Amino acid sequence: VDRFARLSDQDAIVVLSEKTIAPFDRAAFDLLDKTLLSLNPRNIERVRVQGPSPFTLQPTAKDQWQVVDSPAANFIAEETAVLSLLQPLSLLRAEKFAAYGSKIDWAQFGLDKPAITIDVTMKADNADKKKTVVHTVEIGKEAGDGARYARLDKRDAVVVLNANTSENLSRTYLDFLDTNVLKYDADGVTGITRTMKDGDVELVRQEDQWRLLKPTARDADN
Repeated sequence: VDRFARLSDQDAIVVLSEKTIAPFDRAAFDLLDKTLLSLNPRNIERVRVQGPSPFTLQPTAKDQWQVVDSPAANFIAEETAVLSLLQPLSLLRAEKFAAYGSKIDWAQFGLDKPAITIDVTMKADNADKKKTVVHTVEIGKEAGDGARYARLDKRDAVVVLNANTSENLSRTYLDFLDTNVLKYDADGVTGITRTMKDGDVELVRQEDQWRLLKPTARDADN
């Protein structure tokens, strides 16, 4: 919507377009830096996730990541799942600020007792190996459309994380299991059998030709 305006030392009244006014029509929260964390993923030493099913993600000597301290035995984490957690932590941005200051009602945002707490431990600086930096992300109630309220490093600020970031930071240890159930070389397959009620199927490979044996014997379509 266009607005009337004038300079304080002039008598002329002008009309400013909505596009011109937009940069000035902002709340104080809009001026806060929305970049919460900017980390080098290679310097992340450990990620501890505390929630319904706590677990820890830590690197191995073979440049892989493993899940430990979970309800399951230790296992190598699936690479894509690891990246989906580390990337938003490496460059964590808020969609907006919901509250700021020393008088925040944390319970209003579910941050008095966070649903999920993520501790990101960074490798110690070479100059001071005793100085370990840990960043803590606390995730609270839903903020609508999949977004969640959050707090970083006990600061007096409540931010809103978008749906994609909230989903990635809300993963359980089960999300890091490799979903590939079976891997094999298709060229090495010599037979396939499926057993089910009224639907048995048996295929065999004879040289470069597949043949159907069940439910009826005939050449199969490659």
